[in-house]
Amino acid sequence: MNLKMIKSTSSSRSNKDTPNIVLAPSFEDKNKRISLRIMPGLIAQYDKDNFRAKLGEFAGLVHGNIENGTFGLLGATALFKGIKRPCINKNHDADVYAYVTNPDFTYTYVGIPRYSKKPPEKIQAPNDCVFVTYVTFNKKTDEFGAVGRILDWEWVFRDKEIPEYPYNHKVRYDKKVW
Repeated sequence: MNLKMIKSTSSSRSNKDTPNIVLAPSFEDKNKRISLRIMPGLIAQYDKDNFRAKLGEFAGLVHGNIENGTFGLLGATALFKGIKRPCINKNHDADVYAYVTNPDFTYTYVGIPRYSKKPPEKIQAPNDCVFVTYVTFNKKTDEFGAVGRILDWEWVFRDKEIPEYPYNHKVRYDKKVW
């Protein structure tokens, strides 16, 4: 798959009324792409709390549609289903999917003036980590064309035996999807 040809054309910046759409491989077929959404409220909360690194990670690693950025979730190397630890609540954790990417770098807005038009700064990724984005899928496509919702994202230590996977992935997740 030529990722350059299918990279998202939507913006990684949110406005207050429209959810941000992120492209990702389908959970059913990793060669097909789907649309996921992140509600502006989450981005607004991270901005309000001054979580500058989280905002940079979203722009460069989850969305990926910035100059010299990654391919975001389109570059996922693995997908797992079911979180075996508290995530949302025990009734929904089995429905949480984890997209795993392996970027060599990350992005941050730390040190960049708030509300500037500057892109996030590209910096070295944490050592021995993979990047995980948590998603749930809708029963049907929503009014924005999205089939799922991005819940959050984080850096996780990588597995020693399979370095493209999170540490202890067999214990962390119910199953590997692809």
